[in-house]
Amino acid sequence: MSHQVDFTLPERRLGKNDVVFDVRENGARVGRLLISKGAIEWIPRSKKLRRKWSWSRFDALMGELGRKVRKREPAAPRPRRRRRRRRRRSA
Repeated sequence: MSHQVDFTLPERRLGKNDVVFDVRENGARVGRLLISKGAIEWIPRSKKLRRKWSWSRFDALMGELGRKVRKREPAAPRPRRRRRRRRRRSA
């Protein structure tokens, strides 16, 4: 059971435009997740009615129903490349 998630991003700061995630399982659409500045919405594939939560309600739902997982360790920082100084040409 593999999931494929496709998304489109708005060209500007998140506001009235939603970020849209199309969620598919084995090629068939499971639903669509819309994220906006004010809320998060789920549209199931077979339903016309959306499920909409404010961010504070979503936070409460995730705290109540979400599965606890360990925080991932951040990736090790990459060593910085030293810049070469350009030599000035004498005129």
